[in-house]
Amino acid sequence: MDGFHGIISIFQAISLADEIIVRSLKQQEHIEIKGTFDCPPEKTTFYKAAMAFREATGEKGGLSVTVDKVIPAGAGLGGGSSDAAAFLHAVNALFETGLSETALLELGAKVGSDVPFFIRGGTALVTGRGDLVEKMETRVDYACVVVYPGFAVRTREAFDLLDRERPEPSLENDIPPRGLMEAYRESITDWPFANSFERHIARAHPEIGYWIGKLKESGADFARMSGSGSALFGIFMDRAKALKAVRELSLQAGAGFLVASAFPLARPSGLI
Repeated sequence: MDGFHGIISIFQAISLADEIIVRSLKQQEHIEIKGTFDCPPEKTTFYKAAMAFREATGEKGGLSVTVDKVIPAGAGLGGGSSDAAAFLHAVNALFETGLSETALLELGAKVGSDVPFFIRGGTALVTGRGDLVEKMETRVDYACVVVYPGFAVRTREAFDLLDRERPEPSLENDIPPRGLMEAYRESITDWPFANSFERHIARAHPEIGYWIGKLKESGADFARMSGSGSALFGIFMDRAKALKAVRELSLQAGAGFLVASAFPLARPSGLI
């Protein structure tokens, strides 16, 4: 046992994103990380990615990262992993180190389990500990509404809870990987996808079930918890309904909650 858990999941990159500005500094080896985080700067995925990048390339140039966080921490939305992936793309371009996508994927795996997916973006079947990524064709015939219910769920705590509540995971009726890929192409109203964390997290946090219900009442054709929580997402085949749901749910949620519309992305967003 290495402490990691295996997953079988479909990941989708969406247009909800943090804003990250990366600059070079004259002071060699200096790393400056500015932003509001739930941990010290040296514990962020930015710092881990910077160390991995320097070890791989020998580049000692100073760098500065300024982050405007939009993706909530502890929401199961991959905010830290996507930030690290964007950062690796950025420093590779900034310092002209010419790392291939394969090299970036290897670096990403050293930073965090889900980082390799965000190096490529789009849609993928993700297995292993999150490091085995098989590209899929992205559907763009829907809109997504994301609700952050105002509290975080730490990934380790979620897995610990799952281990306690579900001591024998092999008894779950999981859809095999090929079946997941085939199901993704079916009508959204027929999607059989489930989240192993959802009912256990919802037992501790009734807000999970409440907001899934609200998404469905607003016209979502499919709704689930994202990853290990706490964010919820609704899939709308009608984009006008999605935008209306954002307006209505934002009024109900009030301050401290994120309710945002997002769209599936077939590739990582471009660097400026």
